[in-house]
Amino acid sequence: MMKISDTMYDVVLVHYGEIALKGKNRPFFEKKLVESIENKLTEKVTRERGFIKIILKPSSSMKLIEEKLSKTFGIAWFAFAYSCEKDIDKINKIACKHADFKKTMKVDSKRSDKTFPMTSMDINKKVGEALFNKGAKISMKPDKKIFVELADNAYVFFEKQKGPGGLPIGVSGKVVVLFSGGIDSPVAAWMLMKRGCSVELLHFHALKKNSDVKKTKIYELAKILSSYHKVRLHVVPFHDFSVASLALWSYEMVMFKRFITSFAEKFAEKNNIKAVVTGDDLSQVASQTMGNINAVSYGTKVQIFRPLIGFDKQEIIGLAQKIGTYETSIKKYKDCCSIVAKNPEINASVEKVGELEKKISMDKIIEKSLKLMETIEIK
Repeated sequence: MMKISDTMYDVVLVHYGEIALKGKNRPFFEKKLVESIENKLTEKVTRERGFIKIILKPSSSMKLIEEKLSKTFGIAWFAFAYSCEKDIDKINKIACKHADFKKTMKVDSKRSDKTFPMTSMDINKKVGEALFNKGAKISMKPDKKIFVELADNAYVFFEKQKGPGGLPIGVSGKVVVLFSGGIDSPVAAWMLMKRGCSVELLHFHALKKNSDVKKTKIYELAKILSSYHKVRLHVVPFHDFSVASLALWSYEMVMFKRFITSFAEKFAEKNNIKAVVTGDDLSQVASQTMGNINAVSYGTKVQIFRPLIGFDKQEIIGLAQKIGTYETSIKKYKDCCSIVAKNPEINASVEKVGELEKKISMDKIIEKSLKLMETIEIK
């Protein structure tokens, strides 16, 4: 594992995107991003004007820092950098020492400190000239760029690495995600995390014991999401609903979705959560027709977010692959949706749903199921 001492980088520059547009609220978002980074790393983190700086130690691991920052919401990009005084000769020395002379180059500078006597164009020319005099090939279409940033100090770096973007976790509140373990719901959870929400996962299972969930892909998926930010997994046996559903026939799937949505609403109320998140994708399956979605959510007081509603399946798969959940999501697992998906109604009426809720005493089933719920900590 490469240590910082091998390369002599002394800082990491962390830049954000959307946070810069937050006006008077910007300091709040910056502080939250600093907290997110500090929770993942042991290095000192400081908030500078327009960016965040991580002070590296000789023992710092580049690989670990890359891994953590690439999964920290709110970061647009980051770079391992060499710092020095704001002196053009010292900047030139660093650039010439660490540049790869086997590749064509171009200097790209940014001057945040407007008191520095040289313009960005002047810096580009001076550093480029120093590199040329050492034998570098300068090109407008280079193999590599050399970046120079003038802020509280001067910084020289050779590569920008992408972060996940979005907003820092915690700025948008907390949500509970209906978590099936398929391809869609982990992506929906990730998308709300990207918008600054902390996430509680709610999974309904047909296993003998709640603890058996730890042996399934559900726990693996929760662990992947926790690599972005800590999540909690709440598991609920759906046995009581299953027994009652024998009299529901074609409405079994719709009523199951109604059961888990109503359960999530109760969970949200008890835990001061403002929204429920689903992986619904309009008309992808029978339970996600417009009529069925309306019947499932009718009368629900809590806000329901459906971040995937307008995506096609290939777009969702692409996102799942990007965030690392796809290969786990396609593993075999008998989830509740597959158990109750026999000859489903595709255009449920709100009135019929109301009648069936009374018939099976849905409120009692939910209250009983709430008592059976357990929380599994993700390690």
